[in-house]
Amino acid sequence: MGDKKKLGVVLSGGGARGFAHLGLLQVLEEMKVRPEVIAGTSAGAIAAAFYADGYKPKEIVDILMERSFIRYAELSLPRSGGIMRLTGIKSLLEKKLKSKNIEDLEIPVIICATNMNTGESVFFSKGALVERVLASASIPVIFQLIDIDGFQYADGGVLNNMPVEPIKDKVDVILGVNVTAPSEKKDLHSVFEIAERSFHLSISANVNIQARLCDYYIEMPELMEYSLLKSSHGKEIFDVGYMKAKQYFKNHPLNLD
Repeated sequence: MGDKKKLGVVLSGGGARGFAHLGLLQVLEEMKVRPEVIAGTSAGAIAAAFYADGYKPKEIVDILMERSFIRYAELSLPRSGGIMRLTGIKSLLEKKLKSKNIEDLEIPVIICATNMNTGESVFFSKGALVERVLASASIPVIFQLIDIDGFQYADGGVLNNMPVEPIKDKVDVILGVNVTAPSEKKDLHSVFEIAERSFHLSISANVNIQARLCDYYIEMPELMEYSLLKSSHGKEIFDVGYMKAKQYFKNHPLNLD
């Protein structure tokens, strides 16, 4: 028998909807499938970092549900580039992640962030883990930009919410998971709702191009009813991701032979 094909997993951004990624990873665990590499943007980068650091999907849910994403943040001065700073999520990552650098993780991970100075997507495969995860998850205007090596970084989804390119030459099979597939949204009221909706509509276009590069592709438009910044429904969102992945692989068996 020949070697099994190498699987690469790509996890989109999506704030609290990223709990669905953990449901997908739980299904892969039950299938006894281990990715060769994981690429992630924003929430996908957070899920990838914890999973590649050795945590089980359900353990990660419990860790991230301690507080809402808004409560992980704090107000910042306007000159800092965003309404809020990700102070709480930074301390959580520093406390819980055992690996200090991306290259220390048990599974190779590639983190996508946006260099706001050059206007380019950047794919981090080494360097300080927490700093780069925060850069990938800093939604522009809402959250403060993250400084790395003299450049300012924001959420990877600004330009690339489904970072397939950095892994396509490293694996034989690519599985993409999109938790921000757009659906109709009624009654937009608050500034956060409008900012959130604008951000999602802007990133949905770049996902469509990347999705065509995937051998397997799961999208979850039903998650759009869940707020980007509220993690109180984390277990419910995890279940949506789990059931969606189970059904998907029932209809599209994952073939790595």
